Amino acid sequence: MQKKGGKNENKAQISSRSQKQDEHLRNFCRLLGVEHSQMEHWLCHRKLVTTSETYIKPMSAQQVVNARNALAKHIYAQLFNWIVQHVNKALYTPVKQHSFIGVLDIYG
Repeated sequence: MQKKGGKNENKAQISSRSQKQDEHLRNFCRLLGVEHSQMEHWLCHRKLVTTSETYIKPMSAQQVVNARNALAKHIYAQLFNWIVQHVNKALYTPVKQHSFIGVLDIYG
């Protein structure tokens, strides 16, 4: 049995897996209305700005994973807040009520 990314993995397997991952990124970019090339670049690089210069540095694999996860959590939090605001607005009534709807955010 072979591990993904092991020494014996051939280029066709790597290319196939890469294309599937790229398909997910393309869908993500389409849904958010952002350029694929820009998202691909900025998920793997960071910009450092000093008083006199700007540097673009590649990130390590672990930094890339952390950046991806942080972006996912941020999008989730923004979507959750948007849903809560719209539900609250839809349920608003000027009459005092003694009931409520509770929403539990168990994502993290």
